[in-house]
Amino acid sequence: MEVLSQDEIEQLLRALNAGDTEPEDFRPSADSRKISIYDFARPSRLLNIHKEKLTEVFNSFSHNLANNLIEKLSLPVQIKVASADELTYDELICSIPNSTTLVTVSMPPLKGNMLFELTDEITYAIIYRIRQKNGITKKIKSLQELYDYANPIIEKTIVDILGLLKKAWAEIIALQPVLVKIVTDPQSVRLISPSDMIVVVTMNIKIEEIESIINFGMPYAVFKQVRDKLAG
Repeated sequence: MEVLSQDEIEQLLRALNAGDTEPEDFRPSADSRKISIYDFARPSRLLNIHKEKLTEVFNSFSHNLANNLIEKLSLPVQIKVASADELTYDELICSIPNSTTLVTVSMPPLKGNMLFELTDEITYAIIYRIRQKNGITKKIKSLQELYDYANPIIEKTIVDILGLLKKAWAEIIALQPVLVKIVTDPQSVRLISPSDMIVVVTMNIKIEEIESIINFGMPYAVFKQVRDKLAG
């Protein structure tokens, strides 16, 4: 707030007494500044520059993955980054369906594991199409049955995806993604504490007429190891 000097106050009083102006003229003008709500209990540590760089990295990844799946499936595939944000781990897990393809990944030289999620719809579409191209037309009724019959195909698909992830990060850091495990129940994965923060990049994916999402989650303890590189 601006403080008036004694001379300025006296000039205002003289102007009012002389009738040259009205008190309304000295009412504060409406504050045009934008006010945003800030949660001090959970301060944001993901800056705009981080979001922009993550979006750039995963745009490259999305482009390469779409081309890979087009070649693999002989179907139209579109993938695009939807958002890069931070959540608590509990918020992320609660947002994931009870049945999904949830992959735990280590990414040396970074310490700690990350998550990669494909929804049932996408996993089924990919595996069914690969089996179909290989002449296998047996109907599969559940994701668990899909794993029973096609686990090697699923693992090979995930390994291919991780190779593309490595390529997308190459200009930032030389990562070596390694598949740790694949589960179908997100509640069985205790990567970090429920209240700990995780950086989540969400991508929209469309395979022919099937639309869903892909999530990539990096715990903040892992993210901060590359934070400066993303801002550089």
